[in-house]
Amino acid sequence: MKLLFVFTVLSIFISIVDSLLIRYNLLPFSNTSELQGYWLGFLCRELTPFSSTIEFIDVGGFSQYEISYRPRVYVPLLHPIKSMGQVAWSPNGRLVAFTLGSQIQIYSFGDEVFPVTIDLAGDISNIAWSPNSEALVFSIRLRDSMETNESFLYTYNLSTGTTNLLSNRHGAQSPSWSPTNEWISYTNDQSIYLIRPDGTEDHELLIDIGNRVTTSWSPDGTELAYNSSDSVDRNSLRIYNLITQEIREIYFTDTINTVSWSPDGEWIAFSASPTDIGPTNIFRIHVESQDLEQLTMLRGRCTPYYPSWSPDFSSED
Repeated sequence: MKLLFVFTVLSIFISIVDSLLIRYNLLPFSNTSELQGYWLGFLCRELTPFSSTIEFIDVGGFSQYEISYRPRVYVPLLHPIKSMGQVAWSPNGRLVAFTLGSQIQIYSFGDEVFPVTIDLAGDISNIAWSPNSEALVFSIRLRDSMETNESFLYTYNLSTGTTNLLSNRHGAQSPSWSPTNEWISYTNDQSIYLIRPDGTEDHELLIDIGNRVTTSWSPDGTELAYNSSDSVDRNSLRIYNLITQEIREIYFTDTINTVSWSPDGEWIAFSASPTDIGPTNIFRIHVESQDLEQLTMLRGRCTPYYPSWSPDFSSED
């Protein structure tokens, strides 16, 4: 009985400590008037257990800010696993969402002091915004499932607070919402699928594209960028044209992890290591000229994933 009491008190203590682990209640910038040009948010996953940061870089000037999740108290079995996951910047530029275990944290610019927390009964792995910035699509593995591939797609409406099943296809991952609101792409079992936002017309688009694939739409909704791996796990960045059904390869390296198309359509950002032994960084490549630029110099400090573009803040009134 005494052991149970100690266990309960310790669990409550760790839960309280855990609730304080996000170091900032606001983004490092209070409003968008402080920003100019394009920014990228990305996940920076460290080697320390459950330690990671969401970082923001000015694509032009390389200024950098971060919000962090680093457990100050870690007790095996008692500490909840809340590793940070994908970051997603809303199309209107006013919201940044990221996953934290079974939660989606949404930070806003302006007057809102505390983040909005969406707490769900499962492990969330990927999120993406709707074009109007009013809904999220995400993949989630339900807690009562013992199958590692038992993940499904759901949508969450910020206005109504409702969560709806989008696709019950087992193993659905990495959703991406088309800018025209016509389709949501996702991956499953080395294939890319398309589904309507209302859950209809769920069908396979591309097959045999490899593992750990992410997708990103061109701003006009006619093309889909994705990273593809072959039988020996070599990676390439490819673009599929939904009108002509043609595929073109625009970059090849040993590791390409996650991709994101810029709002102006000119660049695709991705995380990669140009060599087998080199550190992973964030790069961008020009879609037409295929000029390549390295945007981070992390030198192995952490592994970056999920670059996500802001709109062009220079064009705001």
